[in-house]
Amino acid sequence: TPEDSIVLGRISEGHMINQISKRKNIADNYFLLSDDVDERNEDIITLYNTPFTARALELIRRYKINYIFLSESTKKQFNIDDITYARLNEECFEEVYKNEENKVYKIKCE
Repeated sequence: TPEDSIVLGRISEGHMINQISKRKNIADNYFLLSDDVDERNEDIITLYNTPFTARALELIRRYKINYIFLSESTKKQFNIDDITYARLNEECFEEVYKNEENKVYKIKCE
């Protein structure tokens, strides 16, 4: 991934994203001190739960997200198996990594 990439992950995964990938996240435990904490948290929840590509792309553009990290713990927290809009829209989303527990989607639409 390019060094200036921004990765979506859960708040609790933000520091891991920074440390392992050396990439920016849209939220981690430090963001709890910011002014838009509630809105940003709701947007993260929406990005993992919405079935609507248009809504997801609106938020992806707002936060300039380049990749979506989907971990096993995220699947459990949100009671999902996958990210519906990403799985169904290969024009805008490409699965670039997958193992038994995790997936990473690349955003191809801007």
